[in-house]
Amino acid sequence: MAKGRKKGTPSPKPQIKGPIMERNLRAISEWKDRIAEAMKEQRYSQRALSARAGLGVTSLRYLINDAQTISLDTAAMLASALGLDV
Repeated sequence: MAKGRKKGTPSPKPQIKGPIMERNLRAISEWKDRIAEAMKEQRYSQRALSARAGLGVTSLRYLINDAQTISLDTAAMLASALGLDV
């Protein structure tokens, strides 16, 4: 355990920087925007879309609001549920 950290406190996530990570973060941000736009156009709530995609509501909320990465499987599940390309 790192010095000065309380027992049971998770380690801070390492900050990955550089042009590749910046490009990836931009792509994920654009993808999140596409998901949000498709949800609005198709009038899906997070609950309805998560059920259709086979994800938990909390997982979908995290992906839309906080995630900095997304697995290709999850992206494909959401895209399929919304009729989008990955």
